[in-house]
Amino acid sequence: MIDLLSSFQDFGYLNLIAILGIFLIGMPHGSLDGAIAMHLGIANKPSKLVTFLVSYVLLSAVVVATWILLPALTLILFLLISAFHFGSRDSIIEEKGIKLIESITLGGIVIVAISQFHRAEVDAIYSYLINGNTAGVWAIIDVMTLGVILGFIECLTINSGGERWRKKAIEVGILLAIFAVVPPLVGFSIYFCLVHSSRHFKEIYSTLSESVGKKNIQLQALGLTALTWIFGLAAFYFLADVADPGPAILRVTFIGLAALTVPHMILVDGLYSRKESVA
Repeated sequence: MIDLLSSFQDFGYLNLIAILGIFLIGMPHGSLDGAIAMHLGIANKPSKLVTFLVSYVLLSAVVVATWILLPALTLILFLLISAFHFGSRDSIIEEKGIKLIESITLGGIVIVAISQFHRAEVDAIYSYLINGNTAGVWAIIDVMTLGVILGFIECLTINSGGERWRKKAIEVGILLAIFAVVPPLVGFSIYFCLVHSSRHFKEIYSTLSESVGKKNIQLQALGLTALTWIFGLAAFYFLADVADPGPAILRVTFIGLAALTVPHMILVDGLYSRKESVA
């Protein structure tokens, strides 16, 4: 136990706090997915709910298996879809083509800024995640960086007279300053927990409380959050090296995020967003 605590200390207290935030607050932000499925009518009966949960878990398992078989490619795809997912909740423009550019730009800023501001530290994280050479990952991030810069300039040009986008530009500036100053895991945790997850809860909860009911939402959220924590702790227990737990912490956290993000995106950015836009 003493050796493990000493190893955690070597990982860094700030990094541990950041990982705990991601694990305890960020990862369970998809805990409303069961309630969303009920809202959509695809889990409004016990049999349908079981089918939904089994499908959700199986899809997550497929992501984990794919990461094990093709780690570099899966990490690249995870970064790309995360950029879209992060930005899709913050986009303001309604025109479809421009909205896609805006979404990828706003979400991509998080990925590329943290990566480029702390290239050496992030490279070590990526190498742990894929257990190999990161050159291909950085090639994609460098292309993403150029795309994000051009996309941000285009969004500023299109929305130069809009008050909402001026506020968005200020928010981006504040986030960039934070990303530049704090360690990469801390910067990501601040964004993921305090910006992305909090906005997601606020936006989704107000809609679900009308159709699903607060009690059902709370039960679903508590159940799925507990399952997330149990699976995460079990994975860490079986994978961790007492002498050097850092790599296992990173793999469990970010591979777990990827496994949860794919079904979460299909549900939220696909089915839910489509229904709400039609409504």
